[in-house]
Amino acid sequence: MRVFSRQAFDFKRQVIIFKDLRALVLCGLFLALYVAISTFNIRITPTLEIRFGTIILAAAGFYGGPVMGAVVGGAGDLLSYLAGGSASGAFFPGFTFSYALMGFLCGMVLYNEKINVFKSFLASMVEFLISVFLTTYWLVLMYSNGQNYLERLLTRLPKCVSLLIVDTVLIFIIVRAFQEAVVRAHLMPSPGRKNHTIA
Repeated sequence: MRVFSRQAFDFKRQVIIFKDLRALVLCGLFLALYVAISTFNIRITPTLEIRFGTIILAAAGFYGGPVMGAVVGGAGDLLSYLAGGSASGAFFPGFTFSYALMGFLCGMVLYNEKINVFKSFLASMVEFLISVFLTTYWLVLMYSNGQNYLERLLTRLPKCVSLLIVDTVLIFIIVRAFQEAVVRAHLMPSPGRKNHTIA
């Protein structure tokens, strides 16, 4: 089984597709959904939060590849902060980078691929690894609290493992349904085909 999509490295084609009006509209829809769903984040502590934006990033990466995934991840995080104001917590560019990277890697895994349990798990693993290692590092930089990197990582690990399972199930159900919808609407070819053109 392939980890990365065969078409994920064709960045030039992704940029061309991204300029299409329908792709831009869909990207805007992804951004709106990302901002909306971010308001339903479950904040457990100031440094521990359950987020559901991975599903939107997975859908964007599936449809538009790493390019659209990165745009939705980075811009979505910025817009979520602007929409939430002080209620969304302190702004830190490291998180914006993390979500852009998450969208990019979801695109590398899912772009124009058939959504199955394996692919859903890989996309969820992207969020898991970034959350465990990179986000933990950002939190250590932002909050001292007497914890070092390893201590904070171990504190966050149970939550991240739980989300790995939840995200896998949600991505499989929701992104697979989205895949079927866009194929039926002729917004993209059946997954796995080489050409991804928009009528």
